[in-house]
Amino acid sequence: MLHIIHVFWEPTPGFYNDGTLNLWIESPGTKGTSKQYPYQLDDHDLMSFGNIWLSNHIEHHEKKEVALPCDAQGQPIPSPVISNLSGLSDLEMVQFNPWVLNCLRIKAPLSFLKELNFQRHYFEENIQLGYDAQFWILASFELSNLMKQDNYIPSFIAKKDKGRTEYYAKWQILSQEYQKKMVALADKMPFAACLNATGVNQPLSVLNHFSEVVLNQLLRTTVFTKQIEKLTSETCLESHLQNNTKPIILSDDVWKDWKSWKNNLDYDQFGAPFYVCFRLNSPTEQDTVDSVTNPLINGAGL
Repeated sequence: MLHIIHVFWEPTPGFYNDGTLNLWIESPGTKGTSKQYPYQLDDHDLMSFGNIWLSNHIEHHEKKEVALPCDAQGQPIPSPVISNLSGLSDLEMVQFNPWVLNCLRIKAPLSFLKELNFQRHYFEENIQLGYDAQFWILASFELSNLMKQDNYIPSFIAKKDKGRTEYYAKWQILSQEYQKKMVALADKMPFAACLNATGVNQPLSVLNHFSEVVLNQLLRTTVFTKQIEKLTSETCLESHLQNNTKPIILSDDVWKDWKSWKNNLDYDQFGAPFYVCFRLNSPTEQDTVDSVTNPLINGAGL
């Protein structure tokens, strides 16, 4: 029986941006009356697959309700290959309805996607990667290259809460080249790469969210050297090296200095183009005399 591996990113609501990478497996099935998506592996078979191939990357199993394309009768429409194997003929999408997927929540997305790309060469013939899984492998490759070039900076976010301001430490991507690649990738994002309860998403926003969350997850869990910890001790950067998502103490002066520094970097990366301008001034009396006498002198060979 054919198994198609799907991977989708799900943003988590809340002020401090977070999200999860989830895996589910599509397979031939029959139409059902329950809200359980009929064209997928059941809980037992899904866990069995995960334990065999990707055991080091599974956080836990969970069920997620997402909006999926359906026909005029409200029945879900699987991928073309699964549709053929399931004997479906009506493949015209007319609506989105909620269906429950059996999912595996993935930990350390970059590491997982690298492993999935490696394992694909050793899967049995009946196991394939869906376009969404292939898409996230490509996106993770671009993000990994960005991190190798250290194209990110420490960042702070301010939040108003009950009349006072709370500050949070985060990492932020700063690369014009990376943004260009994200725009190009967004045009290629399959619908199944970001499933949610509404069936509506903005590919570029999803990609930027994935990049920010994964970057922060990785750096928050990185073990830094004692030398770096000593250099940042008792500075505004100390909180960036800790696995902490709680508010931090930040003075107004440091906040203003950081914003100024950040604005300068933004201008260097994304600022306006450089223009050379000329201003014409009215000629003086001497300029008028020179403009008449100089050609006469040069013409006379003097």
